[in-house]
Amino acid sequence: MKTAEKEEKKCFICGATKNLVRTECCGNDAAADVGADTVVKLKLELKHTKIKRVITIPGHLSLLDLNNVIQAMFGFENDHLWNFKDDDGNEYNTCRDPMGGPLDMDVENMLDPEDYTIDGVLPDKGDKLLYEYDYGDGWEIAVTRMADPKSCEVACVETCGTNAVEDIGGVGGLAGFTKALKKCKLKGTEDDPEDDSGWPIADWGYDDPKVRKKFLDGPTTDELTQILKDEVLDCDRA
Repeated sequence: MKTAEKEEKKCFICGATKNLVRTECCGNDAAADVGADTVVKLKLELKHTKIKRVITIPGHLSLLDLNNVIQAMFGFENDHLWNFKDDDGNEYNTCRDPMGGPLDMDVENMLDPEDYTIDGVLPDKGDKLLYEYDYGDGWEIAVTRMADPKSCEVACVETCGTNAVEDIGGVGGLAGFTKALKKCKLKGTEDDPEDDSGWPIADWGYDDPKVRKKFLDGPTTDELTQILKDEVLDCDRA
């Protein structure tokens, strides 16, 4: 019976470096087999807002994987259509309904995001992609490659702002909902007055002041880093 070959590598999930056995580190074969030169730093900015995330992730991930990462970083649920567009006019689109099945649409000039890696589409600092999600709500996220990170670990290194909310009406709806939460005086008790904000604050569970504060404070870098690591592991296992 062969034993696993040990090599001096650095895991981009946990940062371990001591003679990793590929099948031992984080339970992921690929995690311990990636060097620092394959990890890229991306800035993700929700357009028309101040909401952003800055992350470091493996450059070998596909644009399909990047979609899943963006979904996780902004609290989306992957329930709607999406695409990437680059500065050359190329569109990367699965042309499939998120719930399964093909769509009746012109696919002649569309590229399969599963066939293209982050490194391949964004090879240099300053290269950009536009991510569009939910064509009804019209979410747009600018993706920019930054200078290569010094660390090869997967992480969210900077965050600003709340998560998004599905089916809320895009950035305009999110702004209105956030404003209503800031003004809300509900305490989650039977004595609460009737809310006249026009938003289903209590129905969505935001009548609790702690829940409102958690949302308005936005996720922390530590919270997002854990979410990101889990997502990257899922991508590599797929």
